[in-house]
Amino acid sequence: MIDRALSLVASRLNQQLRTRFDITDDLVALTGLTDSEGKPAAGARNRLAVFVTNIAEEPAARGIAGRTGVVAGRMGINPGPVYLNVYLMLASNFDSENYAESLKVLAQAIQFFQATPVFDHSNAPEMDRRIEQLTMEINNLDPDTASQLWGTHGGRYVPSIHYKMRMIAIQSGDTTREEFVIRRPQAEPSPAAAS
Repeated sequence: MIDRALSLVASRLNQQLRTRFDITDDLVALTGLTDSEGKPAAGARNRLAVFVTNIAEEPAARGIAGRTGVVAGRMGINPGPVYLNVYLMLASNFDSENYAESLKVLAQAIQFFQATPVFDHSNAPEMDRRIEQLTMEINNLDPDTASQLWGTHGGRYVPSIHYKMRMIAIQSGDTTREEFVIRRPQAEPSPAAAS
């Protein structure tokens, strides 16, 4: 589900940037800035790289157990969904000679999410049906946190902005237990009411 949400956001942002700059090439890459060996990721060069920096549970939206239909006097109990916030970095990873362009691309991305902070099925009909909506909020980082984050992701700062994408529901759909359903006995009609 996380992959589908990120793909949707990156695709929509890419469409906007291609339209805005009147180009056919992709400007957005769903990739980190470095590969598994710490070398610059080829797919991130001269692109707006979108990558996950953290995933956290939304504590205010803890799921309530769901119930299935009654079969043979038993009702299945499912665990409630886990709601997640995904923290994303939008990093304008352009070569130094294209530094001004990197700032233009980043500014356009910020404008896009400012104008479209919510994705739902009315404005993004291709969104996975299991996702109700996604919201994009700027997540300001203090200098120490930003420095630690950049140290983790390659150590070289590029113009960027951090977002919190709310909320992705993860639902297993598995029945974890069953409970007996006890029904109240139905009163039989009195003989006077039957005649």
